[in-house]
Amino acid sequence: MFELKTGEPSEFPKAPLPNDEAFEVATISMSPYTVNATLNSQVSLIPHKRFTMKDIGSLENRIRSLEEYTTLNLLETDTNNLSIKDPNTGLDKFKSGFFVDNFRSHETHNLTGDSNFDIDFTKAELRPRTTERNASLGFETNSTKASPTTADYSVVDDFACRCLWCW
Repeated sequence: MFELKTGEPSEFPKAPLPNDEAFEVATISMSPYTVNATLNSQVSLIPHKRFTMKDIGSLENRIRSLEEYTTLNLLETDTNNLSIKDPNTGLDKFKSGFFVDNFRSHETHNLTGDSNFDIDFTKAELRPRTTERNASLGFETNSTKASPTTADYSVVDDFACRCLWCW
């Protein structure tokens, strides 16, 4: 469906305002008192950029890297504007540089020796080191509800253990 918008007649005519909800195709200019519309009118086609799916994919990648770069620049600006006071003089300490990490990989980390952190790559978050320990369970051989401390339990570190090798 096409919509024809007419301009206001004047000595110096201007094109009508574009419709934001429509796709503008062309502008037609006509001389006053036109006898032959084919000869006395000018049609100006509006050029439009046509995107292929490949173009859209490359734009998406560029936007993603631009967002990451902008986020890092904002982190760097926040760090630079952070005020760290000297406890003795009360003056701002001089910052000769700072390290910004987006927690997406271990490329910039020194992992020799014990590290006290883990990185969640899916959430891009740094978290404390976690340790998982498994303890084998055994059947209770000497069951008593009256005095559980006299049963076959022994306390090892921070949890009660009944395994044979702790006895």
